[in-house]
Amino acid sequence: MAQISHAASSTTSVRSRDVARPIECWSLLVVMLLAFAVGCGKSSSLEKAIVSGKVNYQGKPVNEGTIRFVPVKDTQGPAAGASIVDGSFTVTASGGVPVGTHRVEIIGVQAAPAAPGPESPIAEMFGGRKREYIPEQYNRKSTLEVTIDGGEVVKDFDLK
Repeated sequence: MAQISHAASSTTSVRSRDVARPIECWSLLVVMLLAFAVGCGKSSSLEKAIVSGKVNYQGKPVNEGTIRFVPVKDTQGPAAGASIVDGSFTVTASGGVPVGTHRVEIIGVQAAPAAPGPESPIAEMFGGRKREYIPEQYNRKSTLEVTIDGGEVVKDFDLK
């Protein structure tokens, strides 16, 4: 008799959980959708600009590299950047560069001298060994600073 009572109690408990489980799932789904909507909504009313231009080093185009605009002073927003290809760049990701003052970091890479031994598979995937050739004063310890206004902006950099 005790076993029958235990089985009945266990069945009631399972039925309560079966009813509660869909409610829990729907609640979780609603919370996740709200979080997604808030997280993926348009970020603040931060004004941004599409920035494009050319980059030369010692009078020659930087054929391959990256450019980053890092907010400084009172400028709000994230850093923005783009690849430099054949001496040109255009920053369009996430709406462009936040309007304001930025430190500019430019990295140029070129083929490195061949090292003895076989090329690593990862280096081969990215076109062989590369080395940075633009001085630190234009990248890690950049002294370049620009002010970006709204709209579409053209900024050329002629590095010496």
